[in-house]
Amino acid sequence: MPQLRPNHIFANRYRLIEQVGVGGFAEVWKAADQMAEDMEVAVKIYAPEKGLDDIGIRQFRKEYALTQSLNHPNLLQANYYDIIEGSPYLIMPFIKNGSLARLLYELGPLNEEQLAVLLRQVAGALAYLHSRNPPIMHQDIKPENILIDADNTYRLTDFGISSQLRSTLRKSTTSQQAMTMAYAPPERFGKRPRNVCAGDVFSLGVMVYEAATGELPWMGAGGAILRDNEQIPLLPEGFSPELVNMIESTMAIEPENRPSAADLAGAAGQYLETGKWETQKSQNDKEKPQYQSEDAKEHVHKNLELKERHTEQKPASPKLKGLMPEMVKIAGGTFPMGSEEGRDEEKPMHEVRVSDFYMGKYPVTQQLYQEVMGENPSNFKGANNPVEQVSWEDAQTFIEKLNAKTGHTYRLPTEAEWEYAAGGGATNRTQWAGTNNDNELEQYAWYEKNSDDKTHPVGEKAPNAMGLYDMSGNVLEWCQDRFDVDYYQNSPKDNPQGPENGTSHVHRGGSWLSHAGDCCVDSRNRYIPIGRDDFLGFRVVRAP
Repeated sequence: MPQLRPNHIFANRYRLIEQVGVGGFAEVWKAADQMAEDMEVAVKIYAPEKGLDDIGIRQFRKEYALTQSLNHPNLLQANYYDIIEGSPYLIMPFIKNGSLARLLYELGPLNEEQLAVLLRQVAGALAYLHSRNPPIMHQDIKPENILIDADNTYRLTDFGISSQLRSTLRKSTTSQQAMTMAYAPPERFGKRPRNVCAGDVFSLGVMVYEAATGELPWMGAGGAILRDNEQIPLLPEGFSPELVNMIESTMAIEPENRPSAADLAGAAGQYLETGKWETQKSQNDKEKPQYQSEDAKEHVHKNLELKERHTEQKPASPKLKGLMPEMVKIAGGTFPMGSEEGRDEEKPMHEVRVSDFYMGKYPVTQQLYQEVMGENPSNFKGANNPVEQVSWEDAQTFIEKLNAKTGHTYRLPTEAEWEYAAGGGATNRTQWAGTNNDNELEQYAWYEKNSDDKTHPVGEKAPNAMGLYDMSGNVLEWCQDRFDVDYYQNSPKDNPQGPENGTSHVHRGGSWLSHAGDCCVDSRNRYIPIGRDDFLGFRVVRAP
């Protein structure tokens, strides 16, 4: 796409007037619609420099379709959607009054009544999004995403973009952040990052604190700082104690101790009607928390289950019915990991040594997953097809149960083990799993050219030099490592385990939906650990 500039005719229809916003993912332009008597509109163009691949476009179409059923007075809906040269774009009403960020810059902090109006409208919009099935999480609440229309109504924008699509957009743009750090909740950091509706409440609390004081909590460090036992700042004197306590509770370190968006909207509405805030429970209340979103409840339940697994003595699990994963011995060695010609996260090429290990001959099948887990979440059903629609966390649960049933110690492969095995080991390495010739790729992989838009039974294509099947294509495969775009800059040489911190995990190999380039053995991708899709599966490894 040519560089966007004023007077450029975009999509043969919209004359660009001026750029009114720019972020890591997109540019927003004020434009004149030449087919509507030069009516002013806002044009939001995603990934304008590189565009998206087919997977990204498919994700965008699916998520845009979901937003079309939404109807709330405090949501700014797009009027039209299309794609040009791989870049999706939205046509929206042009809001002349600008954003809450502009209002705060020009007029300064809000008073208590103004805060109540802001809370009632924005929290009301969030409550509506969170009530959908499945819930829609905004994941980037900040003043720049709150617009103010002609009748001074707050309109929430940039909703409906999932973590998976944000990850795809990061790979196609210069942005490396899923959300703005200053507003990010603490659960997005740490060993098991997660996205829950209560994360939007945290971001909203930070924004309200900023609107009330003119300053960001923790000098803009975001919720990550709470993991270092920092205190939650309080609104200054002059605000109602009930409001002070409520905003404090929105920034609680544990999501289940935060009020829901519906609670906040209701409390603000009561204040505007009666002049009194609804009293909220203290975050230190020892009773069961009163405010829990469904996502928070689910994660609390999962945490309790994990705790019980480690503290209770359980009887031995029954053995599998002969469905043990078929494993291939991989002799360790040293190899050049990465690429000098790929994306930034694949550079630089560097020397890595891995030890001996066993790797699954095939991706985990639906039959094996059903035997271990008692369920099959896959979209493309078939006993010998690879299981998909499994998150990184789901894979960990499967492995825990598989180990209990077999007495072995299976795990996900490290990223280095995966690339080493996929490329054929230490010598005579190949660009794809089995070949260096893209004209031969159909012999080794199910990908966008031959998959018929679905997965296929494992083992139907030729194996690579290590005797492993479906390492390129069919389904992307989770690795154990967290993702860091700069990890290759300082990766250790011996058996690298990935970075200690990160909000996403690596998956490798391309899928039935991927272009040939994304099926290369050095191609890196990532996704949040609770993310699922029908092109995402895994295989297991274990020590010799």
